[in-house]
Amino acid sequence: MNKNFYFYRCYLEERQAKPCEKGLLSATEVVQAICDADFQRNGSYIKDPKADSVFYHEYAKRPRKGLYKLRMVKKTDLSRLDVLIDTRMYPSFVLIEKHKDRLEDIPEIIDVMERSFNGIACKYNWDAKLQEHKTNEVQYLEEFISAMAYLNERDEKVDFQSIVITETIAPAVKALLDRYIKGKKKPKQIMAPFRAAKDAGAIGKLTKSIFIKTYGNILGNSISVVDKYMSDNYIWDVRDKVYIKMRDEFMKLVEKVN
Repeated sequence: MNKNFYFYRCYLEERQAKPCEKGLLSATEVVQAICDADFQRNGSYIKDPKADSVFYHEYAKRPRKGLYKLRMVKKTDLSRLDVLIDTRMYPSFVLIEKHKDRLEDIPEIIDVMERSFNGIACKYNWDAKLQEHKTNEVQYLEEFISAMAYLNERDEKVDFQSIVITETIAPAVKALLDRYIKGKKKPKQIMAPFRAAKDAGAIGKLTKSIFIKTYGNILGNSISVVDKYMSDNYIWDVRDKVYIKMRDEFMKLVEKVN
């Protein structure tokens, strides 16, 4: 049943609690709490705590009752491997897609996932470890069937057009953005047109996942600026004449549909 995946279990090792620590979760709740927190805080894109990591990971679809489909993305060539996390029992199941040309990537993927888990697990008084595991498929047959069904469902459609206020101006908005970012190198210069489009009402929430799928790796390790500059908490300098000019151009497109 799992011949297309490497099978791991996520074990939690308890550490010594500090005197001030209260309300800590049990082992059966921790991994699910970590995954829920990742998704709610970061949307699809999850930054690895190790800055020079070869991989980052993103959620491929919305979690469902303890099931999480992630995608491990290699920064150098944007190649991907699917990962399924099932937290409905403890230890939690972690299935990593098998690919004959990517065997050397598995140790790094395990390392990335352990670091990501432990970035939050320590708050719950645990250390997370991934260990390869041979399972009796009959033992958890019902869970395996439902997990495979979730894994194989068509991924949610997430593309740039989905964040433009209306389909009629999507090509014009995209063309204007492409023109404004052409030749730009600095992260803030690249993000300025997107913030101008948002402030003009031309686009809605731009996630890191949509940005990467549309523009690839042009931001490199600075991908976190998508959240920074698109946040409502970040106020763009209204004295920036270039930004104002771009915002006005996007407003003209919005006015066409109002």
